[in-house]
Amino acid sequence: MIENKVMSLDEVEIGEKYFKCEFTFSNGNLLLDDITFDSCIFKQDDFSLADILDCTFINCDLSNFLFNESNIYRTKFKNDRLLGSSWIGANLKDIKIEACQGDLSNFSAAKITKSVFSDTALQEAYFQDVEFKNQIIFDHCNIDAIDVTNTKLKQVQVASSSFSAISFSPELMKGLQLNIQQGMIILNALGLDVKD
Repeated sequence: MIENKVMSLDEVEIGEKYFKCEFTFSNGNLLLDDITFDSCIFKQDDFSLADILDCTFINCDLSNFLFNESNIYRTKFKNDRLLGSSWIGANLKDIKIEACQGDLSNFSAAKITKSVFSDTALQEAYFQDVEFKNQIIFDHCNIDAIDVTNTKLKQVQVASSSFSAISFSPELMKGLQLNIQQGMIILNALGLDVKD
């Protein structure tokens, strides 16, 4: 484990763990492979077009970071600040976002495959035109005012999460797994007056 060091992102090593390190800018396309970043600081906030494979980010502030058009596979974000982060057009496969603060994040036009959002705040997050594949789970998340317009919601689970409003495309709701209370919210949004 490497601790309390200042270094360039170009200097990170495959399979290494970094604790309370500070990372300066990369000089080229970013490739992170099998690396753990715990309580680290990143001076570079643009990870667009990066390849991030088998990594773990713990207790990192990634607010307003750009992950646009990145390939992120088998990676875990735990207890991170992801406020306002942008994942537009990213390819996310088998990722887990757990206990993170991700309000106002933008995942529009991303491809998200077999991934879990757990105990995470995603209020007013954008998931427009997203391609969800192979079971997407929002487990105990706050997804209030989330926007999933133009996104097929088949195999998406939100039943354990909470929201009081949601923006969606009615014709693409088929297959969404939700609870009864959420169903009532959806019906009300469609203009139906449901009585007990």
